[in-house]
Amino acid sequence: SVKIYFVNTKIKTTLLPHQESTVAKLMPVGHGLIFHECGMGKTLTALALLDQYQGLPALWVCPKSVVKTIHRQILEHTHYTVNIIRGTTAQRPGRWAQAGQHAISIVSYDTMRLDLKHAAKEKFKTVICDESHNIKNFSIKRTRAALTLLFTARNRYLLTGTPVLNNMMDAFVPLHVMDRLRFGSFWAFRNMYFTNVNMAKGLDWPDWRIKPDTKDRLLKFMEPFTSWETKEKNLAYLPPKIVSTRYYQMIGDQARTYKEIKAEFATEFDSNTLVTPGVLS
Repeated sequence: SVKIYFVNTKIKTTLLPHQESTVAKLMPVGHGLIFHECGMGKTLTALALLDQYQGLPALWVCPKSVVKTIHRQILEHTHYTVNIIRGTTAQRPGRWAQAGQHAISIVSYDTMRLDLKHAAKEKFKTVICDESHNIKNFSIKRTRAALTLLFTARNRYLLTGTPVLNNMMDAFVPLHVMDRLRFGSFWAFRNMYFTNVNMAKGLDWPDWRIKPDTKDRLLKFMEPFTSWETKEKNLAYLPPKIVSTRYYQMIGDQARTYKEIKAEFATEFDSNTLVTPGVLS
């Protein structure tokens, strides 16, 4: 592993060896793909990168469901101030205007798409797209908005614990973000690395298949700016797993819906229906 010595740091948490190695690898590049399994500390790794190359102010884009989690983790691991972009259409411009007064601003993908003009005006030094599998489809508006914003920043990072590359067509977005000169056009990318097997069959609908040996070539392009980490590989360094049981009291509609489902619950077995009262007890 590589030991990182932080100078004038605002990071409060000690990095694990795989996090230090990622910082050492990606810091000279200035952008990168952090593909670490869930629970490997992607957030802290990205914060350490921000801290080391002074990539602030930064914009952290993520699904709405994890905005609070990201906020909590930033406060837990750093001394940075945080600005959450939320509220009504009338309220959000004020939030964007405050971005320069905070180290990190957090926004959901949907709000980012709606407020793209406001976001682009703020001139963030770094843009991080968390759970970046949400922007793997090049053709949708969310992805196009995210790409526009990413290229306004000096530093760009994509984070995900599920980098599903079974369909290598999904590799275009991360490759485009990392090397726009080589991978500038999706259509050129598709035509160069894939073939439409239905064309030879005389069929009208396309069926794009990756060309032989192409997957290894594309992964080789990604390697210089990609950190792949798994729990299995780093098991000796990870903190012990914590298992806890928590009980919550359902109220109102929650309790009523639960009782209705419990009363009607049934399990189908072949063509018969086996009623199983008490299964949810």
